[in-house]
Amino acid sequence: TETLPPPGPEEVRVRVCAVGLNFADVFTVLGMYDAASSKEKLVPGLEFSGVVEAIGERLQNRKTAIVSRSPDGKRNVLISSPEPSQSKEGEGQRVRVGDRVMGFSRFGSFSTHVNVGTSFIRPIPDDWTFQQGAAFVVQGLTAWYGLVELGQAEAGKKVLIHSAAGGVGLFCLQICKMFDMIPGLCTSVGISS
Repeated sequence: TETLPPPGPEEVRVRVCAVGLNFADVFTVLGMYDAASSKEKLVPGLEFSGVVEAIGERLQNRKTAIVSRSPDGKRNVLISSPEPSQSKEGEGQRVRVGDRVMGFSRFGSFSTHVNVGTSFIRPIPDDWTFQQGAAFVVQGLTAWYGLVELGQAEAGKKVLIHSAAGGVGLFCLQICKMFDMIPGLCTSVGISS
């Protein structure tokens, strides 16, 4: 058992309630993941959900910049005072003690608590369980990054989705539907003799 230090000035401490298990976690434990140094004592775990238990010093008593994206993809920045305020839909949200959040970290989520920057967490939708929140983050971000950021998603584009029945593949199918893209599916690859 190790003691977790207080959250950094711009971090929050989250009591972990659920974690997502990914291929990267399995490869890390087996020593097959290059991103994880075999020389350091490493706690695996990339994604989690839980409850905010503490907020870093700089987040407590200063004006907060809340960054969000409008439907057209432009960044919106809202400067708000430290007092609680009503936020309009799409403005983003400040994190408070007691909030239910989902997020990711480089490693370390397979623990009871994690300190993480607020840019790495988001509120869990009210109708989601902690398990749903923990299972969403890495697969959803991987699919979005691959199809939208790298693949420049647009209507009518044809997309081959490998492992369409897996977590990332299922998210890719939803993104294809959202952007009116045409998916081609590959659920398994085998060699015939």
